[in-house]
Amino acid sequence: MDLVSSSNKGNGPDREQGARFLNGVSIESIQAQLEKILASSAFAGAERSSRFLRFTVAQTVQGRGEQIKEYLVGLEVFDRKQSYDPRTDPIVRVEAGRLRTKLKEYYETEGRDDHVLITYRKGSYIPAFQRREPLATAPVGSQSLSLSRKWKAMALAVTLVLTASVIFCVTYWLNLSPQGQQEGSRPVSTIAVLPFENLSDDREQEHFADGITEALITELSKIKGLRVISRTSTMHYKGTRKSLPEIVRELNVKTVVTGSVTFSGKKVRIIAHLMNASTDTKLWADSYERDLQDILALQSEVARTVAGEIKIKLTPL
Repeated sequence: MDLVSSSNKGNGPDREQGARFLNGVSIESIQAQLEKILASSAFAGAERSSRFLRFTVAQTVQGRGEQIKEYLVGLEVFDRKQSYDPRTDPIVRVEAGRLRTKLKEYYETEGRDDHVLITYRKGSYIPAFQRREPLATAPVGSQSLSLSRKWKAMALAVTLVLTASVIFCVTYWLNLSPQGQQEGSRPVSTIAVLPFENLSDDREQEHFADGITEALITELSKIKGLRVISRTSTMHYKGTRKSLPEIVRELNVKTVVTGSVTFSGKKVRIIAHLMNASTDTKLWADSYERDLQDILALQSEVARTVAGEIKIKLTPL
């Protein structure tokens, strides 16, 4: 995309003297919109999506949009080596899909009335910018319809059923069993998600384990009253030899989520644990084995299910 000066654009809110434009949107407006998106709850804890968005927007506004290719993004955003091969490592495609989903979520909620749209066409890593008029407040019925379509598009109907089933079981345990009542009386208030461990021989699958960790941090951040330790603070424990008591003491938390990922052919198995680190007891654990047909849906399913378990313990019925 070429930068154009304000002299060709006439008058308007972004037509200040000397302003630069991309598709009729000033660079200043694009940069302001970028910062607003990155500060939103939709991008809270989503470090990979944030880096992806910031890098590609910066490249584009600097006139280097056509240089944004899968290989470049892999090297510059996801720290891949020069030997990185996009044909065997799908990290950029996976994270691009996640970024599109997060932008859609943002513009359906906090960014509903924003004037500047930042989007990515499927199959492209170059952001597109356009101005729009603020949307009128939609009736409740249309909001419900929008959410319904969103779930269908993400193919996560099975997630809702799974989450509801698990929450029911945990609620039953919390309220009827003496142990459950005892644990439920001490609600979780601060939690850390430690990096999920990749137990596969293929080191290139590290990005999937990291994606699970990031998705879970994002989901937990949406629970009111729950303080989640940032990904930046927890990721340096990846591959650490420190014991769990040492880690929780350094992070000043009593509850942590740990887990592992194992790949076998076209299937992946994810195991998650919710631990009370102060007593070294396991509050909850579950495993998930799925086909690798929809990586994003799988990561979201696990993250939402585990977040549902923790929310039950935060606000026992």
